[in-house]
Amino acid sequence: MYHLIVNIDKGEYLDPHAFGEGRHLREFGRTQSLVAAALVWLLSRSNGQGGGDVPAHILVGRWAGDRVVVVGEKCPAGIYLPDNWLTTWRQTQPQGSEFAGKPNLYQYAQACCLDISPLAVKMLAKEPEVLAVAKATRKGFEKAAQQPLPTALIELATGAKPSSDDEAVFDLPEG
Repeated sequence: MYHLIVNIDKGEYLDPHAFGEGRHLREFGRTQSLVAAALVWLLSRSNGQGGGDVPAHILVGRWAGDRVVVVGEKCPAGIYLPDNWLTTWRQTQPQGSEFAGKPNLYQYAQACCLDISPLAVKMLAKEPEVLAVAKATRKGFEKAAQQPLPTALIELATGAKPSSDDEAVFDLPEG
């Protein structure tokens, strides 16, 4: 069964495929998992206090204290879905669609939440030790790290809406 890591409080998710990993739990829940490393960095509450910190980045600590779920595609409908998400879901589904009813969290995340995986890949790629593991074990990670970011992720990282030219050459600021 495929899985995503979903932040219910922020309406964001991580997709293991973006890190060159499979979506099965046993594929990304193992040693040297890049999506697991990204999750740890997102959940970190005390980075920047010395003693083994990771580089400063807009995503480090972003999910600290939030409700985060590793959810499979066969999760029962309605579980973990806030009521206001159901309204959004119904507005995004075509009339008479087979998905017009109550979705599961996996379906909702893919259709309505922000996939922050490309930004997390860029974050990890700036760390030499992580990049070395990725180059050795993950086909396509380095290429993914060099891809331009979607506008929504540029806005998340900078707080500003980019022009279309900015999107093609955008690189993340430090910290």
